[in-house]
Amino acid sequence: MAGTVRTLGSALLMAFAPPIGGVALLAAIGAALTWAFAPTREGGGAATVFVISAGVLAAVLWLLARARRRAQRLIAAINTANDLQLDPRHLLGYPSPVVVAFDRMHRHFAICNASTSTYRVFAFEHVLRWYADWETRTHMQLSGTGDWVQGTHIRSPTFTPVERDEQFALVLEVADPDTPQLVFPMSERNAISWCARLNAIFNGGSS
Repeated sequence: MAGTVRTLGSALLMAFAPPIGGVALLAAIGAALTWAFAPTREGGGAATVFVISAGVLAAVLWLLARARRRAQRLIAAINTANDLQLDPRHLLGYPSPVVVAFDRMHRHFAICNASTSTYRVFAFEHVLRWYADWETRTHMQLSGTGDWVQGTHIRSPTFTPVERDEQFALVLEVADPDTPQLVFPMSERNAISWCARLNAIFNGGSS
């Protein structure tokens, strides 16, 4: 139970870390520009924002680096214990604490939990399929103006339903009754990239 709570906590933290880091970076850049070009009296607030934003960004970068180091240490231990060559460079799921590492030479992969230092090793033959998944949602988008509002000089707005693909994820299905489906939320670009990478890993032969 404690391991599950620790894993969920780490997963939530690492899910929010990249967007928070992006906001902090933009805030730091904006504050730095304001600080540099604003008059001295008006630059004090910008300096404070810059220091806080830079601190948040540094904390996020430290968290991301620590997550990768923990995953790489676990992978090194798995390689030593199982005589494998799991590649620590391409970790499906990073920066989540649960990642998948691949050994093309021996055609094995490992599902690793860096939060609990646990793992399971499978042969490539256990992989059933992989694909990018997403949800299509309908949003109302302002498309122009409609009829005049009676008694006013204002036109009512008109809206058009627009479908957008959201909530992208890479899905890996394996022949494991306990965990038959592994879902890794990510951007559309990363999902497409990982589909191509997995095709190269599983179908490209050993290297």
